[in-house]
Amino acid sequence: MLTALPVRPRIAPTTAARIIDKNIERHAKIVALTASDYRRVVHQLARLGLSGGVVYDAIIVRSAAKAEVERLVTLNPNHFTRVWPEGADIVSVP
Repeated sequence: MLTALPVRPRIAPTTAARIIDKNIERHAKIVALTASDYRRVVHQLARLGLSGGVVYDAIIVRSAAKAEVERLVTLNPNHFTRVWPEGADIVSVP
């Protein structure tokens, strides 16, 4: 989350929206998740005994898996591999 980064000054929501629009939405494929996808995420997290903020990581992982991405780039690879161990080989750090 851009607005939660530990930087000063904080990134304002309007600035974050502009950054996302210019740097992501124009270059990325948007993947819509279905109710079934969300249920799958919830059941996966329950099986793993995980809760809290990891839900967001799991939703990103579900989107990546559904889109059959070649690479999931993150500064926090462990956050994603714990909910997607089978995708560990495509999770990478920039």
